[in-house]
Amino acid sequence: MKPKTLILMVVAVACGLMASYMTSKLLAERGDKPAEDMEMVKILVAKKNLALGTLIKVPEDFFEEKEYVKGKEPKKAISNFAELKDHRLNKSINQEQWIGKDDLMDKNQDGLGAVMAKGMRALGIKVNSDAVAGGFVLPNSRVDIVWVKRGNDGDASAKTILQNVLVLAVGTIAQRPDDKQALMESTVTVAVSPEQAEKLSLAVEMGSLKLILRPFGDEDTVKTQGASPKGIGKGGDAEANGNGDEKEDTTVRSPWRGLDKIPDVKVPTPAATSPTTVADAAKTLDKEPERKVHLMTIINGERVRRVPFPLDENGKPIVDPVEKNQPDQDKASK
Repeated sequence: MKPKTLILMVVAVACGLMASYMTSKLLAERGDKPAEDMEMVKILVAKKNLALGTLIKVPEDFFEEKEYVKGKEPKKAISNFAELKDHRLNKSINQEQWIGKDDLMDKNQDGLGAVMAKGMRALGIKVNSDAVAGGFVLPNSRVDIVWVKRGNDGDASAKTILQNVLVLAVGTIAQRPDDKQALMESTVTVAVSPEQAEKLSLAVEMGSLKLILRPFGDEDTVKTQGASPKGIGKGGDAEANGNGDEKEDTTVRSPWRGLDKIPDVKVPTPAATSPTTVADAAKTLDKEPERKVHLMTIINGERVRRVPFPLDENGKPIVDPVEKNQPDQDKASK
């Protein structure tokens, strides 16, 4: 081996040993450095598994702080609780996973799911202009829903089936427009419970729906009787008239009912009228209620008739001379 090559090998080995020594010394110095002397930063990580769409009302309930060595923390991680407040997750987050701004949904992109209360559902209803108060039903309006049912024989009825229902959207517009007072769309989306959604779905198949606009702040529930063609013909107050269906009188009437009242009696008028006929006496009785009368009750099977006979000053019946000559009436009196 040439002397020159040998010298170069010795120099190379010496440099390698020197580099190894310096590296070991540097690592030893770092290991001996106290942890409290290292600068730390805090970022936010999830306390538990969080689902897509979770609304972060109180960030402290969903996230906690975790320390990282400065320079080694995730660059996009959020470290301030205030940046999470009132935002919604656009993806699921696992426990101990850090969260960044890319994981949050913009408030303007929340959609209908953000404005619905827990347990409610969004249901679209096909309507025309006259079914939505002429187009004045807008997003965030409150409406009553009236069901109009039509029968095969021309029979129909109308009934308010839901009240104070929140309108989520009209057509594809979910925000109340500033430049329009009315919207003419063919679909209105409302917030209802699952049970109400079933009821409305069936009502659409059996008839049509009308949306009645409610004033702001009016949350009172009004009891209605519904309406039918008979009720419309009666007119007047719908509540007073009920639904227009006449109720069947199922009262059991006795043949003796009404004996405490004097029924209307048709007394045959004789050819030659006299001021003392029974008919004249009955008329006089109407005009002079204080005059005494004698009532005769005639019962023929279920037929009951009462015949009034006016009395004179001596308490004797005033009988028409013509009636005295009528044997049938005379027998009936006896």
